[in-house]
Amino acid sequence: MKTGLWAMALAVWLPALWPWSSDVPIPATVRLVLIGDTQGYLSPCGCVKPMAGGIRRRLAALRLMKGVGPTVVVDSGGLVSGRDRQDEIKAETLAESARAGGVAALGLRTSDARLGPGLVQAIDRLSGGVVTTLGLKEDNALGIRPWIVAEPFMIVSVPSEPDAIAESLLEQPASVIAALRLALKSAEAEGLVPVALLDQPLAESRDFAVRWPEFKLVVARGQSSAMLAPETVGQTLVVTGVEKANVLLSLEWSGSAFVGYRALSLGPEIPDDAEGSHIFRTYTRRVDEERLIDRLPRVETPSFAGSASCAPCHSSEYIVWKESAHGSALKTLEDEGQDRDPECTGCHVVGLDSTVGFRDRKTTPNLANVGCESCHGPSRAHVMDPAVRTPKKAADSCLSCHNPAHSPGFDFDTYWPKIRH
Repeated sequence: MKTGLWAMALAVWLPALWPWSSDVPIPATVRLVLIGDTQGYLSPCGCVKPMAGGIRRRLAALRLMKGVGPTVVVDSGGLVSGRDRQDEIKAETLAESARAGGVAALGLRTSDARLGPGLVQAIDRLSGGVVTTLGLKEDNALGIRPWIVAEPFMIVSVPSEPDAIAESLLEQPASVIAALRLALKSAEAEGLVPVALLDQPLAESRDFAVRWPEFKLVVARGQSSAMLAPETVGQTLVVTGVEKANVLLSLEWSGSAFVGYRALSLGPEIPDDAEGSHIFRTYTRRVDEERLIDRLPRVETPSFAGSASCAPCHSSEYIVWKESAHGSALKTLEDEGQDRDPECTGCHVVGLDSTVGFRDRKTTPNLANVGCESCHGPSRAHVMDPAVRTPKKAADSCLSCHNPAHSPGFDFDTYWPKIRH
């Protein structure tokens, strides 16, 4: 990685990572870094900048943090939210990323268990044998651990649906209450700091902290944004993860309490990690080699004409489109190696979900990029006879791609002047 990029990252991150405030030193011994709720979000995605997150930045940040002092990294789980083939590849990719990032414990969520026993075993193997849950009996056939010790911490992953986890993995569920008591007894005997990873939202996590005050830290299921500060329930701190894992949470264990909470955004100032980039390229290659884009369900629609067919009658409008970012939208994916990713390509071409829409640049070059018909609808009939109106009101088409996940804060009146025609 270039020296200049590292210098930029250091300048941004070190003030937030260094374990003291401006006035009072924090007697830190070990930093605990929390990730989780990735939900298959492997790379920043969207048209509005800056977008945050992705495994490449995550690994760069984790290496930087580990270089500052003793650090334990914990992933609370929620690798993926679905169960199709792309989710399986994503889960394996995230497991590889976890190992590369030195993740000490990876909580098994119900959503991940539903991938099935074979995939869960693969996740455990690829992550370095760090998957854990209290939802299975200790002697389960998959060898999943009830808890993990990463000194000075004991990491306990508490499932919301132990029966669902067990059923998904063809196993018998454990008694979570009994397992919790045993874990806490073991933590006390070994002088460890118990940390609970919950597959529960914040309100239920507060209740858990009341019922189980022995835990020093409770990590709730992710929400849309990071907490400005942890909540204190008795002697327990409660924090939430962040959806899409575009933020790392950092706490310092002082020897008697957690202090120095930080929520660190994985923004563009963080350079891509070399190993993370290799892992991500392997993911995109697998998606391409398995031709997942060709498995997409498609519906019958009227025929498309392609944007060039609009130029003879709408020459000035065609020039505006050609010179806009829409006119080269597919190249942005090609530059990232994601032009064969079914989750991405639909918003960069015309009619990917149609039986007569985009297939690939060679087969359907006229439908590459965000074209006129992305907004106005299939318009071959209009090209053949201008009296036939185009089927869509263009403004109504924007939110299909410019949604909150991809374009936070998108407003038609703000962005329309950029492509006005």
